[in-house]
Amino acid sequence: YSVTGGPGKTVSPAARTERATPAELLHVNSVYVAPVYFSGKVKDHAALTEILSDVVLRNAKKHLDFDVLEPEEAQLPYRGTSALSEEQHERVIAEGVGSDAMLLTEVQQYRKRIGTNVAAEQSARVAFTMRLVQVEKSKTVWRASYVFEDKALSDNLLRLGERVNEVNKQGRRGWWSAQELFNRGAGELTMKLASERTALFSKR
Repeated sequence: YSVTGGPGKTVSPAARTERATPAELLHVNSVYVAPVYFSGKVKDHAALTEILSDVVLRNAKKHLDFDVLEPEEAQLPYRGTSALSEEQHERVIAEGVGSDAMLLTEVQQYRKRIGTNVAAEQSARVAFTMRLVQVEKSKTVWRASYVFEDKALSDNLLRLGERVNEVNKQGRRGWWSAQELFNRGAGELTMKLASERTALFSKR
């Protein structure tokens, strides 16, 4: 479901829920937001981990109606010699802080823009999934995905004037950076989770 487009009215990012288990989702009241992790061939992922993890945490605190629990440094298990998988490792932390669930974010693609926001030779692209996993049963109770690829200048010459006008009028538009796309996606998915949970409560 690759989506291409530009900012403004032409943006059509794909944000969709792939799985939701209403009964378990209603019983989640607290969440541990795990650091993002990467699959595929994402470059410079070590440098991106802290930046993107902070983006997810900020959006979770802003949009979710869960108690967002954060571990103290002393509660973090040592990763270096751990035989645990990424998810098992995060489950240990979630259990330690007494969280009902953990929010896991897996980044499959993170391609940076080459050029500026008014003249991008290579467009940015991001693709990632979020999963809300019930800690006690290690069960995924909600899963959603986001993917967005902007158009590069070479693919979009006819819209160059329009893009420049967007920058002039709004102070920020044109071609998006990968981090801007990720922030947008993290916001959309956390809002989607919040709205879907609220809708479930309204049906009770």
